[in-house]
Amino acid sequence: NVASSEIYPTWNENAIRANIYAQISFALNRFYTEYYRSRGYNFDITSSPVYDQTFKYDKQIYLSMEIILNTIKYDLRPEQGGAYVIENDYSGDLIIPSEVMVDGANVPVVGIAEDAFFSCTHLTSVQLPDGLKTIEEAAFESATALTEIVIPNSVTSIGEGAFSDCTSLKRAVLPSHLDVMPYELFDSCYSLTEVVMPQKLRVMDGCCFAGCECLEKIVLPNG
Repeated sequence: NVASSEIYPTWNENAIRANIYAQISFALNRFYTEYYRSRGYNFDITSSPVYDQTFKYDKQIYLSMEIILNTIKYDLRPEQGGAYVIENDYSGDLIIPSEVMVDGANVPVVGIAEDAFFSCTHLTSVQLPDGLKTIEEAAFESATALTEIVIPNSVTSIGEGAFSDCTSLKRAVLPSHLDVMPYELFDSCYSLTEVVMPQKLRVMDGCCFAGCECLEKIVLPNG
């Protein structure tokens, strides 16, 4: 919001990134030094560019800045065959690539780490890559703006509560090779209406659909 209010989206990426870092640093300085509170005020920072930085409610966020701020963070896990997407303040529409460049080499993205998208309340959609293998526990918990999730068939393991409390989620397509639906997978997904079940499903743990009061359609595998 501050970046979209104060700098131009047509600037080159490095200039935008440098200004965003400066804006974050400035705001943190106001908080940690208690600049205003130490002077008797009951607030931490203003929205005035005369004193601090411009902030406008419902300000349009420019795409160029959203892409930079949505930088995907990874944890390299060679013992598990590649990189895992880890926690960040993701928002908007996110596309996760199938590979990430590390030291000049392409490393496959094979997992979504625990809590990677936890409470990312402004994440509206996410496209998962083919080749993904694992989605860990609570990976998307409380991603309350997410409306649909299509999990690629390469995924064979999903952790407990991976999509719990995704209160806007309406449709979910599970991977065909998933054989266990974990505990509380879609717990409290109040808006969920349709789920496409896995072809290889053997076990459905407890409370997978607890609180899914709008669920109307479950597409079962053949046989």
